[in-house]
Amino acid sequence: MIRFAALLVGLSFSAVAHTAAAAVKAGDRLQTCLHQKQERSAAMQARDWEAMERFANAYIKRCAGIDRPRDFSTAHWEAAMAAMKLGRPASALKYLDRCIEVSYANAACQVEKIYVLISMQRTDEARKLHATANRLVNGQVEATERALRGPVAGVEKEALEIELESLQISQRSLAMYGEELE
Repeated sequence: MIRFAALLVGLSFSAVAHTAAAAVKAGDRLQTCLHQKQERSAAMQARDWEAMERFANAYIKRCAGIDRPRDFSTAHWEAAMAAMKLGRPASALKYLDRCIEVSYANAACQVEKIYVLISMQRTDEARKLHATANRLVNGQVEATERALRGPVAGVEKEALEIELESLQISQRSLAMYGEELE
């Protein structure tokens, strides 16, 4: 009986140690992901497209399942943008397909895909996606404006204002692409 109790204590200690080690490892991964986000942001500011694509790919590889799907899809969008700047629209299209797969609601992915399709002279696909993206973005603008009229303050209000600004940029891009597709 004493051996059994000692075994249980030993197993419990082992489980706690493994749980603690896993928590430390998860914390390290989270730090790595945060660092990758900062690197992507710096590369974008510097307009260093090769670095941005490299950092986005590192984030995609290392941070799956750690961050929110929206953040994860944004890394695909950034890799696509970098690929376009580097003259590789086919690669950009692959990134954007994955971006949309990860977070269909990420309007930036849909809008960037229209740009890539236009650049590849795939206007029929671009027109179809344009109609879909327009409905998506307009719906998100309405929902965000409605949320801002509600009882929000502080950080939540700031986040909604930033989201609204981003969506309005998407609306302007869609208007420009719509003219190009007429």
